[in-house]
Amino acid sequence: MIPSENTFEVSVIIPVLTGHENLKRLLLSLNRQTLLPTEIIIVDSCLHTEVKELIEDTHLEIPINYHRTEERAFPGKARNIGVSIAKSEYIAFLDCRTIPTDEWLHHYSQIIKEHDDGIVLGSTKVLTHNKFQWYLRAASYGTKTHDTLPGTLLERKLFNITNGFVEHLRMAEDLEWFQRLKKHPVKTVSVAATFIEYDGLPESLYAACLKHLISGYYTSFVMDNYKNFIYVALSIAAILIIPRWNFLIGDWSSNPLFIPNVTKIFFLTLFVLFLIWRLIYFFIPREWPNNIFILFSQLSILGIATYSISKWNASMAFWVEDAVLYIPHITKIYLGVLLGSVFIYRGLIKPMMNGTLKRKLLPQVWLIVGILGLLLDILKVPGYITGAIVGRIQELASLFKNVDVHQ
Repeated sequence: MIPSENTFEVSVIIPVLTGHENLKRLLLSLNRQTLLPTEIIIVDSCLHTEVKELIEDTHLEIPINYHRTEERAFPGKARNIGVSIAKSEYIAFLDCRTIPTDEWLHHYSQIIKEHDDGIVLGSTKVLTHNKFQWYLRAASYGTKTHDTLPGTLLERKLFNITNGFVEHLRMAEDLEWFQRLKKHPVKTVSVAATFIEYDGLPESLYAACLKHLISGYYTSFVMDNYKNFIYVALSIAAILIIPRWNFLIGDWSSNPLFIPNVTKIFFLTLFVLFLIWRLIYFFIPREWPNNIFILFSQLSILGIATYSISKWNASMAFWVEDAVLYIPHITKIYLGVLLGSVFIYRGLIKPMMNGTLKRKLLPQVWLIVGILGLLLDILKVPGYITGAIVGRIQELASLFKNVDVHQ
C-alpha cells in the first residue's frame, strides 16, 4: 500500500568517510525539503571527531541518527549499516558531495505513488567551480543529468531483496548493486529533471588522475572477471602466436601445417570482425558495453592496425617507390589521422554528446578537453587490467579455501 504524503516516512542514509566539509550544507538542504524526511542516518567512518561535532552544532527539525563505526567502512558497508538501523518504510541515499534541491523528496514521493513497488533513481548533474573542473566535466560527465545511486528513493523491502551492497569495494559498489538489481523484477524510474547536484569533482590534475586510476581498478571487480581474464589470455596468445605461425612450425616447404599469408589473413580477419561489430552497434542502437573485454579489443585492433601500417610498404610494396601499393609517408599519415580523430572525438564530439555547448569548446578549448580525456582514458587501463588479474586470483584463492574447508 502506497502511503499518502502526510504519512510518507523516509530515512535518508548518508555515509561519511571523506567530504565531511560539505556535510553541513547537505544537512541544511535536507532541512529545507518540502517533504521532510523522518530521520537522517549518518554512518561515520572518519578517523576524527569533526563529523560528530558538526552534528552537535547543527540544529534541524529532523532527528539525526548518528552511528560511528569502530573501523573504516567503505560506502557499501556504511549504507548497509544505515539501512539496518533505519526506522522508515522508505529509504533514500545521499553522499556528502551530493546536494538535493528543495523539491527532491516531495517530487520523488509523488513518482513512488504512481509506480507501485518502484525505485526512483537519483537524477544528478555535476557542478564546477573553476576552470580545471570545467575541463574535467566536459571530458567526462558533461552537463547532462545522470542516473545515480545518490538521490535514489525506494521501499526498504525492495532493497532487502538485493541483499545490500558489497562491502569491500572503495568504488563501483553502486554499479555492482545496479547490475544485481536488474536481475529482479523491479521497476526503476529515471527522472529527466535535475534534483541532485554533485559537488565533488577533483580540483587538480593529480587528484583527477589518481581518482581515475583507482576507479579503473575497482570497476574491474564488478565485471565478469573470469570471462574477461580468459578472453585477454587467449587474445594475447593469438596475437603472439598466429602471425608467427609459419616460423614456429618450421620447414615451410613440406610441413602440412604451413598456412600461406597467415599474418595478412589474421590481421584482415580481425579488422573485418571489428568493422562488422562496429556496424552492428551503429545501425542497431543499443548500449555500448563498457568493460575490459571491449577495452582490450579496441586496444588490440589499434595495435594490430598500427603494426600493419608500419610494415605496409615493406610487405606490400617491398619498398619499391614505383609500386602500385607503395604509399609515401604512410606511418606519419596514419599517426596524424589517428591522433586527429582521437582529439576530435574526445575533445569535441563526446563532450557535445554529453551536453557541452559547441561554442564553449571552439575554437581551441576542445584541444585541452581532448588531451585531458585521453589522459584519463589511458590511466584507467592499468587499473582495469590489474583489477581483473587481482580479482581472478582472489576467486581462485577463495575456491581453494572452500575446497580445503569441505575436505
